[in-house]
Amino acid sequence: MTLRLFFCTLYLMSQKSRKTALFFLFVLGFFSLATAQKVSMYTRVGSTGIIKKTLNEGDATFGGMYALFYGSVTLANATVVVKTRIKLSETAAWNELKTSAVLEKAYMGFDMPFLPELRVYGGKGYALTLPGGFFTLPELYGAGVRWGKDGIALNYRKGGLSCGANFTSTTTATNLSEALQFGMGASFDFAAQGLSVPLAIGVSALYDNALGGSSAGEAKDWTCAFFAQFKPKSEKDTFVSGLSVGAGYCINGSTMTSNATYKYVENYDTFKTKALSHTHIFTLISKAKIGSVSVEEEAEWGTAFDEPYYSVYGGLRLKIPVTEILRLWPTAQYYCIFNGDDSSKSRDSLVLCPRVVAEKGHHLFSMGAVFEHRETGADTYCWNLKIPFYYKYTL
Repeated sequence: MTLRLFFCTLYLMSQKSRKTALFFLFVLGFFSLATAQKVSMYTRVGSTGIIKKTLNEGDATFGGMYALFYGSVTLANATVVVKTRIKLSETAAWNELKTSAVLEKAYMGFDMPFLPELRVYGGKGYALTLPGGFFTLPELYGAGVRWGKDGIALNYRKGGLSCGANFTSTTTATNLSEALQFGMGASFDFAAQGLSVPLAIGVSALYDNALGGSSAGEAKDWTCAFFAQFKPKSEKDTFVSGLSVGAGYCINGSTMTSNATYKYVENYDTFKTKALSHTHIFTLISKAKIGSVSVEEEAEWGTAFDEPYYSVYGGLRLKIPVTEILRLWPTAQYYCIFNGDDSSKSRDSLVLCPRVVAEKGHHLFSMGAVFEHRETGADTYCWNLKIPFYYKYTL
């Protein structure tokens, strides 16, 4: 059944969405040939492969599939980015397959002629962030780190200083009226200013008037964060090559474990999300290289304001070269939400992912297995299995 679903994938994907994505990339590429300083384009096809929700039962299903198209053009005073994803849903039967298309990024940024240090962004998916707050394993920004994403943004850059503001409004399924969202951030890179200090610091403030005011157990309107990143340019400064350490604090942010998209822990949407979207959050992210092995560490601790809920996230990944084109990427991640007064409301999950990556020239192939030991009820656990893979071709 799984093989049949797999080979039906490309045929069943939305023809209209695929043509739209290719059209965008074609226009982007054609325009870039004459004017661009830097062009980046790639396509990526992948799947979650087989999913078994309980290892000792015959419940294997097809994990869905996706095709991703990305293109960016960087000019001397502007940038244009388009990224779209076409998805085939997870299912247990071929006649239940569903498709969807998501425009993940579509934005332009350009410098103002009268003030070249000021860049204006417009569209969806741009990344205006504080230094040191990106989780590379789940590919997410920490709470409060990304102060500009959708809408219209202004970003002033001069020397080591970067600051700006972002304005947008959205309508969601749970909020039928449009709500103002506002973000602002400022960061300073001492090294970029010519100083001998390999340190960057930043602060942000985010406002969303759809978040519910100040009633207990609900997210407040304001989120604020402070982050710093220590990143020496030379191994002589630290005796460890490739060292980078980022740390930060966020007040009134949402924790990694309460993420509504990835659902890292069981029953995230019943009694935890409201409490854990109003928290103190501490983050530590570091990278280093020991010999030929790269080590990546991530950690987040969250404490809810109004209820005795605590959140813990920890991740560790090694990148081990085997041959010139082959690498091993073993990963371990731990997610936990626990209640200080009632342990029956606590849940956790341990994720182990052995992974092989092969890369040569324009081609990259990745395949692994994801073993998850998930708590489905109070002191009740089960093992889940996924076998994800993807192929990426860079133009």
